Amino acid sequence: MAKKRIPGLERFRDWLEASIANRLTFAAVALTMSVVGVVGLVAFIISYLQIERSVRDELASEVEMFEKRLDASLGILQKDIASLSANTLVATGLLDSQGRETYLNPFLRDYRSSLGGPVTLSLHDFQGGAIAGNNPGGLPSFHKVPWLEGVVTQAIPHAEIIPRSDGNYLLLAYPVLYPSTGQAEGMLVTELNLTRLFREASQQGNSRFTKHLLDRQGRHVGELHGDDHAAMAFMVRKPLKLEPPLAEFGLQVEVSALRGEMLAPLYWMIVIYLAVGGLTLFFVLWVTRQGVRRLTQSLVELSEFTEGIAAGNLAVVKVPVVGRDETAKLAQNFNIMIDGLNDSYQTLEHRIAERTRELKELNDTLEKRVREEAAKNREKDLLLIQQSRLAAMGEMIGNIAHQWRQPLNTIGLLFANIKDAYDFKELTEAYLEEATQNGMRLTQQMSTTIDDFRNFFRPHREAAPFSLVKSMQRALELVEASFKNNEVAIALNVTGDAQVLGFANEYSQVLLNILGNARDAIIEHQVKPGRVQIEVGHDEVNGYVVVCDNGGGIPEAVLDKIFDPYFTTREKGTGIGLYMSKMIVENNMHGRIEVRNSENGAEFRIVTPLAPQNVPSSRQR
Repeated sequence: MAKKRIPGLERFRDWLEASIANRLTFAAVALTMSVVGVVGLVAFIISYLQIERSVRDELASEVEMFEKRLDASLGILQKDIASLSANTLVATGLLDSQGRETYLNPFLRDYRSSLGGPVTLSLHDFQGGAIAGNNPGGLPSFHKVPWLEGVVTQAIPHAEIIPRSDGNYLLLAYPVLYPSTGQAEGMLVTELNLTRLFREASQQGNSRFTKHLLDRQGRHVGELHGDDHAAMAFMVRKPLKLEPPLAEFGLQVEVSALRGEMLAPLYWMIVIYLAVGGLTLFFVLWVTRQGVRRLTQSLVELSEFTEGIAAGNLAVVKVPVVGRDETAKLAQNFNIMIDGLNDSYQTLEHRIAERTRELKELNDTLEKRVREEAAKNREKDLLLIQQSRLAAMGEMIGNIAHQWRQPLNTIGLLFANIKDAYDFKELTEAYLEEATQNGMRLTQQMSTTIDDFRNFFRPHREAAPFSLVKSMQRALELVEASFKNNEVAIALNVTGDAQVLGFANEYSQVLLNILGNARDAIIEHQVKPGRVQIEVGHDEVNGYVVVCDNGGGIPEAVLDKIFDPYFTTREKGTGIGLYMSKMIVENNMHGRIEVRNSENGAEFRIVTPLAPQNVPSSRQR
């Protein structure tokens, strides 16, 4: 799958590859941006950490003061109510209904808390009914509230935060004990506007910070609505140190600062740094372009000169050498190279002229040499063919001798028998007639042998289909007597007959050459008993004949040379038979002949194409 090409990236890559100046400029800019970016990042982190530490120190100081103020206020209120609930005047007022208006209500109305202001107070009996108080809006009733029994019966103080429309109120209920019995006969209840107390306490201190009063679950109890904590970057909390029952709320103060307000100096620093970095980058880019232009000017000139040389113009003006730096040395070496190229060019022109002249003279005599060499090759081919014919003729005469030996012996015996019959007066007309017919039959057999050999070696002028099996059988008939005389057995295995296209007599001559070599190898190595195995068959495209003997094989060192002309491993060999066999099979019949060593001897394989009518179609396959 081809990679997706990005046009912008491709243009940038082309720009980089256009010149060294572009690459140097890009490297300088990239290095500058990296340095500026790293320095800016480090400065940002250090500044952020310093601002964070400073803000957190201020927050810690502010929350410490805020916590102390609230601790003092709520602690004072709690102590005042506890002390007032134990006042004898308040306890007496529970049972003295006549004296309430005389001394109790005025006492409660005139009571001032240690906080420095009036506090809402109300006295209630053991059923929660209001008895006396200083609330101008009316006395509250706590009849059947869940916590009433705990305060009156068990003398356990109770605290509760009640949300109202004008803020959250802190309710404190303390049991009032009757002096004579020491039993709780009622309770003293005070209500404090916790929201107002929180606001008065939070007005003191740093106005940049936001303050909150939270309970144990983190709910806002000092204000009606809490701020968004997500906008607060810095936040510090501290629990209040209160006595029961206020300790049960787990009240804690929180002081936080807005992210944007605290980090505003850092943002301005980033803007200033970006402006300075941009100016620095522009200055570096300008300086780099100027320096690179001066640095690469010599390289540009050198590139232009090399383009002229590449165009074939060696008569270029030399590159000017300016300075002593690397580019100057490069220009100097380039000028030396140009001088050397000019000298080499002149020398090459001279040599080309000489070679051209020699080539012209060679072309003038080439035709004559070709004719002479062709004539020599024809003479060699004719000599080779003549030698092959003489060798085949010698082989033929040897085979004829083997074929005639038995008939000649029989004719000799006939003459001897006729003489003996004459000597012993047994020569009759019938006997003479029988002997004459036997002699004529043997003479006709010998004449037929001559005709068979003459027809066998008569060449065909045109290729024609012929049977591999019949061709092998004809060759075996001609060498059968010779093989029997030398005690060499022949085993023919026919796996399938086929018609091949070629020259039957020439193919039989190839078979005779291979069979004769197999026989001679067995005789030379004195193998007893000698054996030649022959397989004739075909596949879908080719017919083949395989001849395998037990004559010891061919040395591996010369195995690939046995088809060369005049190469032989026998003392009286000519080295022509296998060469001519290879020419007949490969050049005349478009086949191939192969040889390899088997277990006990040599194996020759002759492969030739089948005749067209014997090649199966693709559907038959």
